[in-house]
Amino acid sequence: MCLRTAFLAVNYTDRYLDIAMVKKTKFQLLGATCLHVASKCEDVSYIRVEDLAMSADNVFTSVEVLRMEEKLLNALNFTLSWVVLTSVCAWRLGSGSAALDFLDVYERLIPIIPKKTSMLARYLLELALQECEFLAFPPSKVAVCCLSMALDAIDGSPMVRRSARRTGVSSHRY
Repeated sequence: MCLRTAFLAVNYTDRYLDIAMVKKTKFQLLGATCLHVASKCEDVSYIRVEDLAMSADNVFTSVEVLRMEEKLLNALNFTLSWVVLTSVCAWRLGSGSAALDFLDVYERLIPIIPKKTSMLARYLLELALQECEFLAFPPSKVAVCCLSMALDAIDGSPMVRRSARRTGVSSHRY
């Protein structure tokens, strides 16, 4: 499973919860269903419903996942393509492609991003998934802030100023 799959599953969950009520006992089923749908959209080999049911200690069945998938898709009007934190509008960063991985785009623009900085930025992106306050901001802005924080924390280098000029987001704003 790729990282984008997890971010997409959280996006589906958030959007579904904005529309529909879910009983506490069915929340794990919703999460597994969102992961299944996101995996089918993103991964070469998607997560099977049988595997999800088994990994959840058979709290729900494969049939329940498929029924929830139908409810989810109808509630989201089959709108499954979405900008998530790991993807940003590349035009804003000066790249021609519209859906590249955020850190890959930055690594092209700023040739050398140390592995430690890249890993911290990914970690900050994953932390942002857990806080509902970040839903109020565009994914691109959260992603740029995470990278800027990582660059500033690890390097404190001029890359942060260069990043601020390209994106319009400076470290003084967060």
